[in-house]
Amino acid sequence: MEKNKIENINLHDLVENQDNPRSIEPQQMQKLVESILTFPKMLKMRPIVCNENRVILGGNMRFRALLNIEQMEDEAIKGAIEAVAVKLTDGEKQQLCSHWEKWKAEPKVEVVIADSLSDEETDEFIIKDNVYFGSWDEEKLKGAFDVDDMQRWGLNPWEIQQEATTYEPAEDEEQRIIIVYRSEDAQAVADMLGLDAIEKRNFDVEELKEKPE
Repeated sequence: MEKNKIENINLHDLVENQDNPRSIEPQQMQKLVESILTFPKMLKMRPIVCNENRVILGGNMRFRALLNIEQMEDEAIKGAIEAVAVKLTDGEKQQLCSHWEKWKAEPKVEVVIADSLSDEETDEFIIKDNVYFGSWDEEKLKGAFDVDDMQRWGLNPWEIQQEATTYEPAEDEEQRIIIVYRSEDAQAVADMLGLDAIEKRNFDVEELKEKPE
């Protein structure tokens, strides 16, 4: 099996994939930034993957997080590390601060160059890299990990409970449909629902049924 090359590349020589199907909320991005700040070794264990043109195939969110870190003041980095890495010694925290101060002066990142993939394999990789198989075993997590640690690492207990809970509504039970759309798509959504305009309110499902001509 062909082995992909690993290169140490300047952050600004990488190109974010504009067609990346994943998005991230600001709060999640903040968690990712904190995660990388306090455990930079993860960048070597799970490196960014790009093609021969340095377009990122896997790791676009980590790339964005690193761009954010590069723009952070040293004091802001120190504050984030102090707030999150509560179990580290003062010496270990200082080592992290020194690591990022040095990194910002020459922001390079270890990257896997996946130049052996066909176009079809590239598309397959992008999707599979963003698919999460399986689910959390809540009892094993509780038995093996500290809840506060999991929260600091970016795993919230409510997410685990949400995955673990299955719910089958009764046939006659009223159900809600939530439509999420960009503001520029409001009229298109209104047309799809047969409405003149979208108002942020609750509709009864009968209102959305196709009306006779």
